[in-house]
This record gives sequence, structure tokens and C-alpha cells, in this order.
Amino acid sequence: MLKTRLVITCSLLLCSINYLPAQSPRTTMDLNGDWEFEQTTTAFIPINFSRKIPVPGLVHLASPRIEEYDKFFKRPDRVNAKMEHDVYDVDYKPRYSWYRKKIIVSKDVKNLEAVLTIKKSQYVTEVFVNGIDLGSHIECYTPIDVVITRALKYGEGN
Repeated sequence: MLKTRLVITCSLLLCSINYLPAQSPRTTMDLNGDWEFEQTTTAFIPINFSRKIPVPGLVHLASPRIEEYDKFFKRPDRVNAKMEHDVYDVDYKPRYSWYRKKIIVSKDVKNLEAVLTIKKSQYVTEVFVNGIDLGSHIECYTPIDVVITRALKYGEGN
């Protein structure tokens, strides 16, 4: 008797799953493609962006090329081995890489949460939307999600 009740209960549960309302599909925007790009020697957002870069992609794909491109990406004809190395004796000045993309977000999604997903980025990632700092992440080559809802302007440029 108990076994029969259990079978009937499980059957009813399985049948009722078909009648559960489905979640509405999420709205996505593909941001891959050409972005504006600039490098600076300071941690301040540049006023002008003079380069284009494909996303996904790395800085060696920027056009026109970044300063010191050959120093970073050209393989030397010969490598001189050193017995001693001074970690502070670097032959370059660190640079900040800035990416910018202007988009319009539809008013139709105004009441939904907006999340920017970055599949991979190298080194520290700082996310700004409309001049608002929405957070930083130090994960390297690890996907990150940033909630950007509070910084968006719906129906106009972002």
C-alpha cells in the first residue's frame, strides 16, 4: 500500500512539472567587436581614444600600434643570459590600457538587472560605466560579472 502511494505521488509530481511556467529568456547584448582603445602612464581615464582594438583580443592588435610595440612583442635575434637580475631594473614604464565602447540600452529592459560579463582580462580590471566606478577585480584570465544597473542610462548613450 505504501509503495503504491509513493509511486502515485511521484507520478503526479513528474506530470505537474510540465505545467510549471517557464522563466522568460534573458536579454543579452553582444559587445564583441571593435572598441576604442588607449594607453596611459597614469591611472586616469584618457580624454581622447586614438586607437581601435578588436574585443576579444590583446593590446598587440591595437591600431595604430601601441608605443614600444617592438619592445614588448618582437622576438630578439639573440638573447643574452645574465647571471644577476635586478627586479627594479626594468626597461619600460608600466602603462594602463583603457577600452571604451559606446552603446544604447533599450528602455524595454529598464526594470531588469544589468550585468556586464567579462570572460577574460589580464591583470587588474576596473569597470567604469558613464564615469561611475563599479568595481575592480584582480583575477587574471578568470570570468568576472559586474552589476552595472545603477550606472546605465536607458534609451540614450552609455
